[in-house]
Amino acid sequence: MIADWDEASIATIAVHTTASKQVLDDVQGLVEAVQLLLRYKLANKTDIELMTGNGAQFHIKGLLTQATAFIGGSTNKPVDRIGRAAAMLASQGYSPNVVFINPLDYFDFASERSAGDGQYVAGGWSRPTNSPIYELTPVRTMAVPVGQSLVTDTAVLKVLMRERPNIQFGWVNDQFTRNLVTILAELRLGLLALDPKALLKVSLAA
Repeated sequence: MIADWDEASIATIAVHTTASKQVLDDVQGLVEAVQLLLRYKLANKTDIELMTGNGAQFHIKGLLTQATAFIGGSTNKPVDRIGRAAAMLASQGYSPNVVFINPLDYFDFASERSAGDGQYVAGGWSRPTNSPIYELTPVRTMAVPVGQSLVTDTAVLKVLMRERPNIQFGWVNDQFTRNLVTILAELRLGLLALDPKALLKVSLAA
């Protein structure tokens, strides 16, 4: 089923801070540092919106919000549920290629040891960086809650960038007379899932 275009609402995502004009003028490199920090916070806020946005007015309907909960079948191992979810999508004609996962859950997979000899099951700390999980590229992000993951075929996803990240300086209320400046970082984007059936939310609870 192809999603309706009206589900791809455009959201304005913004972060801001207030600073003293004198301090910005006097401290070398401070403006650049503040801009860098705001861009970092804006990126994190955007990731959270894309993943868990509730779809209310002025908000994106995030990937986890649109996803179908996957029932793990016969396996009780959380990492195997991810593999089975990918197999389920493949059996329906999709090409699953990514799993979005919290860094803590990814660490649990990488550091798992066998009950018998205590050896790492998946290589532990010496495994290659960002090793695949059942051929899925792991995207480690704090935007995914611990205990959840999302398996999908990214061919069905489209980020609609309407306004790229930008930073503006201005005054609010009486800030001009108080020598204060508001620094605003914002962007505008939307998310379109062309086929929400290709989004499977996998619980990693034991």
